Amino acid sequence: MSYIDFLEKRETLKRLIESEKTGTAEELANRLSFLRRTLFNYLDLLENENQCIKFCRVRKTYYFDGKQDGK
Repeated sequence: MSYIDFLEKRETLKRLIESEKTGTAEELANRLSFLRRTLFNYLDLLENENQCIKFCRVRKTYYFDGKQDGK
């Protein structure tokens, strides 16, 4: 995967989380053509950028909590 592909996938992931239409981890990984583990690596990268990401079991979607880590 090239760096441009990486950036595009990361931005797509961020857009899906912002719109709160991700589905479960398995569904989201399939949608992005990732392995489940790769999805969690991308989520970790976003969290390292001070993005607080949570999963709602009722709505079955990831979302940004709005809280900044370390604040």
